[in-house]
Amino acid sequence: MIELDFDASEGYHLYSIEWYESCIRWFVDDQLVHERANWEPTPIPHLPMQFNINLWASRSRRLGGRVRDNQLPTESRVRRVKWYSVPS
Repeated sequence: MIELDFDASEGYHLYSIEWYESCIRWFVDDQLVHERANWEPTPIPHLPMQFNINLWASRSRRLGGRVRDNQLPTESRVRRVKWYSVPS
């Protein structure tokens, strides 16, 4: 989990991922919030991947945190998804 300095549920935000051979960077509203530039515990993936968006609340502690029954129902809203490929 990556701690943000705001409540992400209070509005729409721009989430971006930059995936390079040597690192992966995660951004929220154009601000870098996390970077992985090492190969531990596993290498940075270099094979074709899939990109998925979950529209349901996760019950996984490791994936997105535990949702308690008293917090239900929940909702997710996605305004749009864009995909860009950076020329090598």
